[in-house]
Amino acid sequence: MGNAAMRRRWSVAQRVAAASAVVAVAAITAFFIAFDWNWLKSPIEKAVTRSTGRHFEIQGDLKGEWRLHPRFRMSQVRFANPDWAKNPLLLSADAVEIKIALLPLLKKRVYIHELALERPSVFLERLKDGRATWLFDRDQRNEDTAPEIDVLRVDNGTLQYDDALTNTRLAAKIQDKPSEKDARSLKFQVQGTFRTQPLTVQGATASLLSLRNAAERLPLLLNGTIAGTQVSLDGEIEGLTRFDNINLRYAVKGRSLRQLAPVFGVPLLETPPYAVSGVLTRAGNRWETQNLKGKVGNSDIAGNVVVTTGGAKPNLDATLNSALLDLADLGPLIGMKTNAGAVATAGAGADAQRLLPNRAFDLSRINELNAHVTLKAKRVVRAADFPFDDFLADFRLSNAQITIDPLEFGMADGKLRSKVTLDARQPTIHSAITGRMSGVRVAKIFPNQAAVGSAAGTLSGFVDLQGRGNSVATMLATSSGRTTLLLADGRVPSLLPAIADLDGMRVLASYLGKQPESVRCAAIDLDVKQGVAATNVAVLETDTTVLTAAGTVDMRDETLALKVLQAPKKPSFLSIRTPLQVGGTMKNPQFTLDPAPLVARGAAAVVLAIINPLAAVFALVETGPGEDGACPEIQRGMKTSSATARSKK
Repeated sequence: MGNAAMRRRWSVAQRVAAASAVVAVAAITAFFIAFDWNWLKSPIEKAVTRSTGRHFEIQGDLKGEWRLHPRFRMSQVRFANPDWAKNPLLLSADAVEIKIALLPLLKKRVYIHELALERPSVFLERLKDGRATWLFDRDQRNEDTAPEIDVLRVDNGTLQYDDALTNTRLAAKIQDKPSEKDARSLKFQVQGTFRTQPLTVQGATASLLSLRNAAERLPLLLNGTIAGTQVSLDGEIEGLTRFDNINLRYAVKGRSLRQLAPVFGVPLLETPPYAVSGVLTRAGNRWETQNLKGKVGNSDIAGNVVVTTGGAKPNLDATLNSALLDLADLGPLIGMKTNAGAVATAGAGADAQRLLPNRAFDLSRINELNAHVTLKAKRVVRAADFPFDDFLADFRLSNAQITIDPLEFGMADGKLRSKVTLDARQPTIHSAITGRMSGVRVAKIFPNQAAVGSAAGTLSGFVDLQGRGNSVATMLATSSGRTTLLLADGRVPSLLPAIADLDGMRVLASYLGKQPESVRCAAIDLDVKQGVAATNVAVLETDTTVLTAAGTVDMRDETLALKVLQAPKKPSFLSIRTPLQVGGTMKNPQFTLDPAPLVARGAAAVVLAIINPLAAVFALVETGPGEDGACPEIQRGMKTSSATARSKK
């Protein structure tokens, strides 16, 4: 075969190939020109239904664009929920636009670059066993089968969310009106319950909502109430579903911080009504509120709070300051009711007759958080107008054990410094308190009280008690230990010893201007065993009298059983001295005269009156022991006991 023939054959082959290519291109072109995307409706519906086990239907037209990541637009879409769901449909929408990645589909993973929903109704539900309607495996339990969505756009939609696992039921309305002038063009309203707590909020954000870790920060504005707490947020969020990074100005106002405990899932303290604001930021596992300021009850508060997550349990670290601290606002921390609670329960039950706080601490979730909180106050006030100067508390919570060390008050130029420990690792709390008072000036304790206005002296003392119980009352009712109080360089109004002695002549002299009496010593030393405090020493010695007390204070039922004995040092007319009985309760003490000595004196007066009416006066004469009493010796003993107690610590 010659070269010419060969060339002719190649030329024919080339022409045939070229013609075939032209025909193929023409056929493909004709196919794409004539292609109707609706041809794919049935295959797509069947493929989705087969892979998810749920009915999927495109009732309207299907349109698309051929790209590396194809884009589809489907009209009148219906996608069913699993059979167990309350609502038969997961999604119904006038239109759905979707840009989807093809390669992940080969691994049965749905990765959506963009999803736009027009007038959608979405119904999401999760059961207690973990099955969720947004999971697309056959059992609806595999989190990996949830679609990954980069960007979602919603126009005039509604969403219902029912989560039995967290006791949450929400209904939301969403309206998106894109505008270059409005960075928060997507408006939303949400109401229902979140973790059993009522919620009603409204707000706005950007038209495009990042559902993944997009670098774009999204503006967020939110106002409403949750768990009876008013909440306002204004700022930016990065990563909407996971709050990867946030910077939000907030304002929160509520009746008690504890109301928010179910919302955050961590134990929060009972507080009086509060209103605080600040800036909340998050970077990774670190949440921080800066520039915190506001009021809790009548107290002002400021400082910083940091919560670190990601470990075995959250860790809270707070440094708080107060220019004015009202001690009543700390009452709920030891089981005392707030004013609102007190009004609601006034006169109800036996607790209304008790003085010691009997409200049980709720420590059921105490082991879910570690904390270190420091609170300092420049000035302290309380209802009784005690002269507290400042306050310091260093609070630590670790592994269900609470330590407050120090718990310190400045008071009347002196100090009250103590250490409190609560061990809640067992159902019944083990408690211990050790404390010391020093340099407290009596004259500054009640400066405006006329009855004791001329009193003077310096108080010192210590307390060392251990107990068990889940309230302050039960802790004291089971406590054992010792407590001591001493008065040095004292002075009291002369009227007080005279009244205690039932000495009419001295009472009269006091009204006529007698100067205050010096206190040689005053000491109270109580031995506490299983909630019963018995007097080791209880004595007050002045220039004119020695008063001693003996008996018990039973903190189990708060009853008093004390007797006060008087021993005037000098003779006095018009004296009907007799022991005083102190009974009743700690909240309502009752004072009565011991009748036996009074009857004896009354009988003597009657006999003497028969002889001579004037002689009855002599029955009211008190000769007095004429001794200095045992004060110096007692005081030396108390100092020795105090030194011994210090050496054991």
